[in-house]
Amino acid sequence: SHSLLTLYCLQVTQGAIRRVANEVFVHLNSLDLSFHLSRQTGALARSLDRGTRGINFLLSAMIFNVVPTAFEVVLVAGILSWKCGPALGALTLGTLA
Repeated sequence: SHSLLTLYCLQVTQGAIRRVANEVFVHLNSLDLSFHLSRQTGALARSLDRGTRGINFLLSAMIFNVVPTAFEVVLVAGILSWKCGPALGALTLGTLA
């Protein structure tokens, strides 16, 4: 189950990175020659690489850390509200928020 989630999220993440990198590539190719002659191509390539790695890191952190943790907190608060009353559920959410 976890492996299937990882595989699916990997495909989504790679697709997003591919789209952004493609848009940047198309934009850079649309710029005039004077822009490319006045810039250092290596620095530009490093910036693009850092950007795609940053997107990968953010998406991975959101998918594998933030979203599951938020889901678990809401689920626990809901169970506590149902079993022990809404005050305890609200206290749980308030404590972790």
